[in-house]
Amino acid sequence: MNISNPVSSEVTGVNFTFLCKDDITKLSVKQVVNPATFETVIPGNVPVPVVGGLYDPALGASDALRQRCLTCHLDYKYCPGHVGHISLPVPVYHPLFFDQMLKMLRSSCLYCFHFRMARAEVNRFECKLKLIQYGLLVEAAELDDIHPNTRGEEEGEEGEFSGSTEMEAFYAKREKFVARAIRRHLRSGGLDEGKVMSVAEERRKVVKEFLSTIQFPRKCNRCQAISPGFRKDGYSKIFEVPLTPKAQSQNVQYGFQRPNAAMMQKKPNRLPETKNHDLNRKGAAGRLLHSMEVLNNLSRLFEKEREILQLLYQPREAISKTPKPLTPEMFFIHAIAVPPTKFRPPQAAGGEISESATNKQLVKILQGCLAIRDYNDKFNNPEIEAGAKTVIISKLMQAFVTLQDDVNSFLDSSKSPLTGAAARTLEEGIKQKLEKKEGLFRMNMMGKRVNFAARSVISPDPNIETREIGVPPVFASKLTYPEPVTEINHQWLMRLRIHLSKTLLTPDALSLSDSKSKRVHRHLLNGDVVLMNRTYDPYALRQL
Repeated sequence: MNISNPVSSEVTGVNFTFLCKDDITKLSVKQVVNPATFETVIPGNVPVPVVGGLYDPALGASDALRQRCLTCHLDYKYCPGHVGHISLPVPVYHPLFFDQMLKMLRSSCLYCFHFRMARAEVNRFECKLKLIQYGLLVEAAELDDIHPNTRGEEEGEEGEFSGSTEMEAFYAKREKFVARAIRRHLRSGGLDEGKVMSVAEERRKVVKEFLSTIQFPRKCNRCQAISPGFRKDGYSKIFEVPLTPKAQSQNVQYGFQRPNAAMMQKKPNRLPETKNHDLNRKGAAGRLLHSMEVLNNLSRLFEKEREILQLLYQPREAISKTPKPLTPEMFFIHAIAVPPTKFRPPQAAGGEISESATNKQLVKILQGCLAIRDYNDKFNNPEIEAGAKTVIISKLMQAFVTLQDDVNSFLDSSKSPLTGAAARTLEEGIKQKLEKKEGLFRMNMMGKRVNFAARSVISPDPNIETREIGVPPVFASKLTYPEPVTEINHQWLMRLRIHLSKTLLTPDALSLSDSKSKRVHRHLLNGDVVLMNRTYDPYALRQL
């Protein structure tokens, strides 16, 4: 970088997103399809990796296997490693976003594919999120004071005013207020995005309120249809709870006919389809939903409620001139990225070479993919009888659940259905490996457990200045600072002592010293000077 040249551009923000199947495929150099890792192993000889396996030479060089990389043609000292991928035959639920996906499914109407919540409430949250995106907190609070000019007729069953003309005028009034506030804010030179902690906190509150509100109505406020409920079994199964006879008769009386989600796929589906009479099948446990059916239902919801969901999940794209289309693909996994060979090195024990423990879960995923493809081919065989197809469907659904459990264990071992001794022998998931540092460094002072020092990790944060450092809440609520009592701050410290603020004082803060100069031990506050004791390195360029 030549510092003599003027800087013509700057980084104004950082955006995080999810890797879809296309992104993983572009990063990958090889598709892993073979669950077998080595050829026939001869004792005393170096095992030969299987082509298309987890130790394929295209994924990187290995010293233990004495192989060069077929991608960059370098040896193990210089090869950086290359990512592979496993293509799943069916989409599986993302275990980290399973609960939020279930909220979206429970809040949607399965007849009109809108949110069951009243349209006026959806519009209110949409306008609030638009204002908060520009940091307009005052205008977001004033939005609740905007009401329709006339009530028109009495409120109907849908919870909105019956006069559609009055409601459309009401929505236009809100939108006009939002557009005027944003235009005035940009004209005054304000930021186009809120980068203040208060803005981020207010957005979290609005999102939390929205996610908790959309689940309440059982009857749709748009079409008046009653949709069935859903329940989960762990993090691998979603069951559809059947409607009561009264709700079913009401839907039939109004002429509601539920679309078949299995028939709404844009791509041809070779998997067994759900029959129409199975949609309302009664049963105590309910009907087990296929992940493809859940994906189709959510896809229709994301099409109908694109504006509010864009603000919820892609706020930067929502205010751009050419926003990218939003889909529920983030809740599903279509491909698994396989780490390079150098991050899964073979283990040598007793003169024998065995594969890494990380490969165990990947091998199970590959075996599950092959089992699903085999059952699917048998089902599509025209020579199979109807009775045999019923057995195949049962085995196929069980294979779906097994694949889901294997993917959950690979990403997050805490979401595995195994319990007891079997869970303790399970290999750690990716989430557990990333969180291991929390117990090793952050929470363990190694003999320095005092109230004036702590060990933490310095990480970049877009909400603070470069001269500032963020302190985790677990430390900020325990660290104390001896504040001297002076004429300037004694009133403030007295109020803290009387009210004993949980965010600023701890019970030991009341133990004042007996010296002439009194001190109050308070918690950390914004602006406190922190003494950093750290060896200089390229990753920490500042030292206070």
